[in-house]
Amino acid sequence: MEFDVGVYSLIYEYYEARILCGYYRFDDRLPSIPRISAFFQVAPATVRSALSLLEEKGYVAVNAKKAARVTYRPDPARYRENAALYFVPRESGLADMTQGGRLILEPCWEAGLLQWGKSSWQELLLRLDTDRPGFLSMRIAFYILALSALDNRLILNLYWEIIRYLRFPLLIERPVVDVESARGGPNPENVFAQINAVLVDTYAQASSELFAFIQKAREEYSLENAPQIPFRWHIYRQRPQMRYSLASRVIREIQRGTYSAGDSLPSLSEMSRRYGVSLNTVRRMLSLLNEFGITESHKGRRASVRMEPVRFDLTKSEHQNGLRLYLEALQLLELTIPRVMRFTWEAVPSERLKQMQADLAVLRQKETCELCFEIGFTFVTEQCPLAVVRECYGQLLELLTWGYPLAMFRLGTRAIHPEYADFVERLERCLRKNDPEGFSLAWKTQMEREYGLVRAFIEKERAGREAALAGPA
Repeated sequence: MEFDVGVYSLIYEYYEARILCGYYRFDDRLPSIPRISAFFQVAPATVRSALSLLEEKGYVAVNAKKAARVTYRPDPARYRENAALYFVPRESGLADMTQGGRLILEPCWEAGLLQWGKSSWQELLLRLDTDRPGFLSMRIAFYILALSALDNRLILNLYWEIIRYLRFPLLIERPVVDVESARGGPNPENVFAQINAVLVDTYAQASSELFAFIQKAREEYSLENAPQIPFRWHIYRQRPQMRYSLASRVIREIQRGTYSAGDSLPSLSEMSRRYGVSLNTVRRMLSLLNEFGITESHKGRRASVRMEPVRFDLTKSEHQNGLRLYLEALQLLELTIPRVMRFTWEAVPSERLKQMQADLAVLRQKETCELCFEIGFTFVTEQCPLAVVRECYGQLLELLTWGYPLAMFRLGTRAIHPEYADFVERLERCLRKNDPEGFSLAWKTQMEREYGLVRAFIEKERAGREAALAGPA
């Protein structure tokens, strides 16, 4: 898993949690750098950055030749207080994550298991045999192996961010698994079923104990009025990150009709104030949108909305990173959207479903069916009862915005609207017939189609550029 600059903070928080809660105590040794690097699938330099921060905060002493040694030495009662100060303000988020995690993560690791070959199962059994208790919860290691099979760094990023927020799975001792029985299973599915049953039971017990602790700790440490801290998904990508988020916001404003082709955008200083970013970030954002044919800058005048198909270089590193995130977002959606849409549908009043049907009809009438994603994802981010789902789908909507300039590039002079008209009509039929299963399946099918089209187009473009660079045979 290739994390960008700043991901060392995730590893830092992982070990900070274990040290503050007394899992690692004074004079204990952390795992070696190569071992941490292998488990987190990051470069040794990233691990060293995390260890340096731990040392700076007074948690460990780093030695070039030995594993880092814990130097944190509080009064024993402090460990309990540390746990209370972390978990009590996250009680609602932890409870929400129990169900939300199943909607988001379960379909991903189920798909990952289907990709496993013989070597993956052998690696799992080897870890069961040799992994030292306490280094990494067996549940976490198991899911990392499954998710890694998807070759999707965004999904792994999300999993680590969820574990980072929960923290308590990091503190679970390795559950006892009957390795010999697992090894003798007639097929991989039986091995998985047995191991997963043990892991689920262990997790459920630890979760129950945690909530019992929170109930006591709230009163014990006078945390009855502690404000709740929600889960936030931090997506790691190439720096500078802000211009990508800002560009996505402007594209969405154009899509929603805030600006039309030919309209002038606000001045640089106005956008800087409105979006709370520096002038330099605004300039970088406009440069990016100019390259995609979304906007056009003019010397001495405000930039204007262009919205014309432009061929841009897909081989540029910043574009490759954006396209990777876009494709990985599509795959994550393909896996999770049937359950998420069905769950949200069942949680909302019928009036809200009728409103969505009316909104989709307007798209057809105005020939703007490409905005169906905005309507669908806004439905989830506003109506889903689970905060973790709302957070994840809000972030995915931002990543999906990058499909718009790519669609203009891919379709050329053809209109985008007809590409999604049939899909919108299918959604309307499902809403009219009160068919949540068909509605959810329609979204899954569309995500699969989008993923296939975009991936094939990118591969074709890259092959064409490589052939052009190679010249005549």
